[in-house]
Amino acid sequence: MRNSVTLIPFVLAGTLLAAPAAKDKGFYPIDIQKHGNKEVLGVFAGGDETNVLKDFPTGEKKFNDVTFVVGKKLIMLGSTAQKTEPGKVEGIAVGRAANRLHFLHANGYGGGPNKEGSAWFVKDGTQIGAYTVHYEDKTTAEISIVYGEHTRDWFYTEDEPEPSKAKVAWSGENEYATARSSKIRVYQMTWENRKADKKIVSIDFAGKKDETPAAPFCIAITAETK
Repeated sequence: MRNSVTLIPFVLAGTLLAAPAAKDKGFYPIDIQKHGNKEVLGVFAGGDETNVLKDFPTGEKKFNDVTFVVGKKLIMLGSTAQKTEPGKVEGIAVGRAANRLHFLHANGYGGGPNKEGSAWFVKDGTQIGAYTVHYEDKTTAEISIVYGEHTRDWFYTEDEPEPSKAKVAWSGENEYATARSSKIRVYQMTWENRKADKKIVSIDFAGKKDETPAAPFCIAITAETK
């Protein structure tokens, strides 16, 4: 009887110690709602009331096998075409280490009905913004957002390629886009973190407000641990 009394707490203690390790693996959505300045399902990139992410899924959803939490708001940055929005947003809290960061994003203007030679056209290879990762040791890492590689206009035409270093996460239609011979879509970019052993304190999101018509917007961010 004395042995069983000693053994049971040991087993329980082992179970309790193992549980946090299991919880440290997987997808961890980052809350961007504090910094959100536009409604996900509202008008955020100009046009009339039909220019929305019609039927876009919200809540906890999987895109390309990555779990995101899509809240009510997104972060919309400014550009030479979208002048009233901020140039950057700082201090999106993370508070954990991660092997990868996944971004659900796109940008207003650049492609779709905007053809080369027009004021709102953006050439492939143009840097339109960046995410800056801040680690607990005060170092940083910049994640460039390059048009044609990591994102494209959320408006697209059938002959338009996908980004070369990102995936299409979702596509759909709205009346405003249809009237301009276009459809709509959102992209998913994944970044491999070379400092996976260091805690990420926060992320900044910046555009090139005075340099390009492309106006980046971020819908959700997820941290992944192995």
